[in-house]
Order: sequence, then structure tokens, then C-alpha cells
Amino acid sequence: MKKSTKIISTYVLLLLIGALTIFVAERIIGKGGQEKKIYNLFTKPLSPFSVVVAEESADFRIEMCDSNAMEWTLPKEMSIKGEPAYVRNDTLFVAKTLTGKSQYFVVRCKTLTTIVSSKGSRVQLIDPSLDKLKIMGTGGKVFLYIINYTKAIHIGQLDIVGKKTSIEIQSPLNCLNAQLDGAQLYTYSTVDEVNLKMVNNSSIRFNSYPRSRFNMEKDSTSSIKIY
Repeated sequence: MKKSTKIISTYVLLLLIGALTIFVAERIIGKGGQEKKIYNLFTKPLSPFSVVVAEESADFRIEMCDSNAMEWTLPKEMSIKGEPAYVRNDTLFVAKTLTGKSQYFVVRCKTLTTIVSSKGSRVQLIDPSLDKLKIMGTGGKVFLYIINYTKAIHIGQLDIVGKKTSIEIQSPLNCLNAQLDGAQLYTYSTVDEVNLKMVNNSSIRFNSYPRSRFNMEKDSTSSIKIY
């Protein structure tokens, strides 16, 4: 009798586990399928540009490739006129949103010389390999990320003029020139040469000491840490 009870209990437990597994799978798969159904993907070819300006609260990723284009999504039920970006005088201006809510864009470009950030904006540059790049910030955040570690990724010279801006750098740098005013800078790779000017509670963190030359001017409120 006890043996029979154990068998029945085990059988019931297996049924409950199976039912729970099916329920969770349907929730996950169903949710993914629903997102694909209710969102439309838009792709817009762009005129050539080399400067990217993030307008206030814009959120987007930049990828270097063989064409100039932009991608974004919109809920299928929305009928919105307008586009999230336009090109003028070699400059791409990326807007905050088309929907009135947080919205994420992808920018693809052949050439990039300058990134300009604004208050509340968030810009990610993926796998950059450039001879020279300039970042001008009046707020917001800029990230130089490495995703594909099989590529030979580096930036020859990075020039930064940042005010109340946060910048994170994963790419190796030959030369870093930075003027920081109430800004934060974090580097997570090697830097050969560094030239710094820092004021108004600016801070910078290096994961290793610069390998060739290190020039610095800072006020008493600013700080440098080397790990």
C-alpha cells in the first residue's frame, strides 16, 4: 500500500512539473512572438555623413559598416509621420523619439569623425577602429564598446571635450587628449599617451598606467585613479 502511494505521488509530481514547464515555455515563447507581431522594423538609407549629433535624451547605437543607414521600430498600430534623424552639412542629427516614449535606434555609417552628446542622451559606438575620433559632450553618456574581440580594434587619437558628460572606453588608444569640466572618464584598456585638463569635480580612471607619456593639469576638486 505504501509502495502504491509513493508511485501515485511520484506520478502526480511529474505531471505538475510537466504542466509548469509547458506554462513557462508558452509565456516566454508567446511573449517573444507577440513582440515580433506588434512591432514594425524600418530602415532608412542616409546621405553621407561623418559627424553624429545626439539630440537631448536620444538613445542609439553606432555601428561602422559599408553603408549609411538607420533602423528603428514602431508599434504596428501606430501611424506616425516623420523620421528620427536627418542629415545636414555632413552631420547626422538623431532625435529623442517618435513615440513620446523611450525609443532605441541603430545608426550605421561608413565614416565617423565626431560624436556630439547632449543632456540625457546615450550613445554607444560598437567595435570602433579609427585613426582619429573626437567626442564633444554637453551632457549625457558615451560608450566605446568592444563586442567582437576577434577584430583588431583600436583608436589612434581620441580627443574629448566634455562638460557634465560620462564617457566609458573599452578600445585601446594610442593617444588620449581630454578636457573635462565636471565630467567622468573611464578607460578599460591600454593607453599609450595621455594629455589631460580637468576642472570642476572631474574624474578619470585608468586600468593601467599610460605606457609612454602622461601630461596633466587639474584643479583641487578633480581626481585621477589608476588600478
